[in-house]
Amino acid sequence: MKAKQQNLITKTWAKDRFAFGGSLLKNSNPKTKRRFVKGLPSHIVLKSSTARGHLSLLPQNRRIEKILSVHAQKHFIKILSVANAGNHLHILLQAPSREHQSNFLRAVSGHIALMMNKMMMNKISQSKSSQITKFWDARPFSRVVKAGRDLQNVLRYISINSTEIIGLPRDQVRKMFADIQAAIAAGQIPINRNIVAAGFG
Repeated sequence: MKAKQQNLITKTWAKDRFAFGGSLLKNSNPKTKRRFVKGLPSHIVLKSSTARGHLSLLPQNRRIEKILSVHAQKHFIKILSVANAGNHLHILLQAPSREHQSNFLRAVSGHIALMMNKMMMNKISQSKSSQITKFWDARPFSRVVKAGRDLQNVLRYISINSTEIIGLPRDQVRKMFADIQAAIAAGQIPINRNIVAAGFG
């Protein structure tokens, strides 16, 4: 997606108040609450410019999945899809309330940041100047996802991002997904629950 198109979409999300956090926040003390609609899922993005090289999130995928699973169970969160893209995480989730979602995001972001800080300190000197004081770039970005086409697009987008962990080139993955959609449209692949869950149909 071109940067101009992405900026237009981001502005639309902000205007409609469906999105919150990430680069949309100019300071760390927002005057509005994170958007939440009961019954609709939220697309969460946690991004870190620090997460590169030996601090990439990719090698820690199993540990991150465990952290998500533990806190999801604790806060009654239903995780629909997850993608680890190395320097950021995509999470599509459904929460029973705003409070449950906020508590989950706070716990997960804190737990992962603590894990990565410990890794950093195991590799470098214990001097105070070398400590990471802020792992995440900003508060988690979140967007309420509408049912139907919007949800399918998000599921497909997260599925494409999830291929980062196995090292497939992004262009190759996009072509593969486009070929699948074309085959579905031509009736070569039948629509079923798994296909819809992957963002197709």
